Amino acid sequence: MRPLYSILMPYYNRAGQLHNTLTSFVHHYSNRRDYEVLILIDKKESEEGVQEVFKIVNGFGKVLLSDINIHSPGLKFNMLASRARGSRLVLQSPEVFHMSDVLGACDKEFMRDPNAYVVCACESSAFNSEYIKSFADFEYRHHMWYQHSKHRNYKYHFCTVILRENFFRIGGFDRDYAEGLAYDDNDFIDCVEQDSKLKVIVRDDVLTVHQKHVREHQKLPNYKALLDRNKKLYDTKREQREGSHVKGSMRS
Repeated sequence: MRPLYSILMPYYNRAGQLHNTLTSFVHHYSNRRDYEVLILIDKKESEEGVQEVFKIVNGFGKVLLSDINIHSPGLKFNMLASRARGSRLVLQSPEVFHMSDVLGACDKEFMRDPNAYVVCACESSAFNSEYIKSFADFEYRHHMWYQHSKHRNYKYHFCTVILRENFFRIGGFDRDYAEGLAYDDNDFIDCVEQDSKLKVIVRDDVLTVHQKHVREHQKLPNYKALLDRNKKLYDTKREQREGSHVKGSMRS
């Protein structure tokens, strides 16, 4: 039987956080048989790191090894989506812990509107426990909101859910951003919001926690140049989209 949900997670150097995230899945979804977990390990990951992931996952999900070395996660989400068997894709980071029953909430949203794009609330933690034994052991300290309608409503894919067919219909993540850093998420949500078929649903009551981790990208010697590259690319693409939208409105 094909799963209903495919939880997609590009991975790099997040062992303790991934362990916790999977523990939250066990807590909420142990009675479900309609979801799969797909993890794509970055090519930069060490051999020891790869073995640690296989040890943590231990058959709970499918682990894929990337053969390309890129920084932005967008292309990795595309690769995972192409391997996904579920009709609903959960796009999230491996360090995003499910405090709420995300799949249960999405069951109801997709029953109401199959073209929903569900955005879960996401807190960023200043501190959190690692390698917990159970869901009840998870402790964290609030740092800021990464996603909340009143505090930071960017609708990025810290934990979002979309139909697989809609993901590919809008083109997935733009591969042009793969050679730089960031802004692929800005571009993606622009495409979602501008699509007349999709309905964005922001759920502040469906809570996830982005666990604290080392920010490896900031250590890159060309970090700023990679950011600047994608910022210019995004600005150009956005101007082009807005221009075509204006022309389309004039014709109508």
